[in-house]
Amino acid sequence: MVTSDQVIAALQQDLPSAVEFVISDRGTHFTAHGFRVFAQQHGFLHVLISRRRPQTNGIAERMVRTLKGWLRQKTWQTLGDLEGLLATFLADYTDRPHQGLPLPGLSPNEYAHRLCASVRCAKGC
Repeated sequence: MVTSDQVIAALQQDLPSAVEFVISDRGTHFTAHGFRVFAQQHGFLHVLISRRRPQTNGIAERMVRTLKGWLRQKTWQTLGDLEGLLATFLADYTDRPHQGLPLPGLSPNEYAHRLCASVRCAKGC
């Protein structure tokens, strides 16, 4: 069984500092107090997917499918080459509109900006 501490340790190693929000299921490792503290300390918004709503997981699965299809058309020789390709993919993927978002016609970057702005406004910032 994966613990909250194990998830936090892995994310401390691999989570880019520019991450604004993390979407996860409602597993005990993501709902633990330690994970809430970790999110606050690292300045990202933690969004839990809705219960009994498999469509949310479908969004993640579609992104993985899109990435795999995109990578099949590329070649790389080194880890650095792959990291560069992934950075290019991510920049393109997050700047184009997606059908799976609650606000059709927005890119993930636009959606995240609006989500973060609404949370900040709700906190009185």
